[in-house]
Amino acid sequence: MDNNEIAKMQEEEIASKFNSRIWDSFEYEQRREVMQVFKRLMPRVLNHHLIDFRITFWLFVKFYLVVFIGRDNRTGGRQTHHSNQARFLYILSRLFVGSFLVIGIIFSILILLYLIKSMAGIDIFPDSHLIDLLSF
Repeated sequence: MDNNEIAKMQEEEIASKFNSRIWDSFEYEQRREVMQVFKRLMPRVLNHHLIDFRITFWLFVKFYLVVFIGRDNRTGGRQTHHSNQARFLYILSRLFVGSFLVIGIIFSILILLYLIKSMAGIDIFPDSHLIDLLSF
């Protein structure tokens, strides 16, 4: 379904919402202007998302939660102007989080290898354990 077919369906949907007697009384220019106003208010294309989750709930006041997951079909992009300081902080935070994750993964792998070694009964240092080598 291309955009022209979608636009035609939207026009028919708008026209069906009006009282037919009133809609028929409009001149061509009036109908065209009504369509233009509604087109500006309506989304350009139908939204097809892989996940489209919308929920409203009340927690002392009314809240809503909307989650969309899907391909970004918007034309253009957001123009953001970041200062050098903001860019530096962004890179620094990415490095910090990445380093933390890498160190955590390496530490987890070492613990897992130590547990596997212990369960297999392999003694690298006879008559001593890891806790004996660490002095706290």
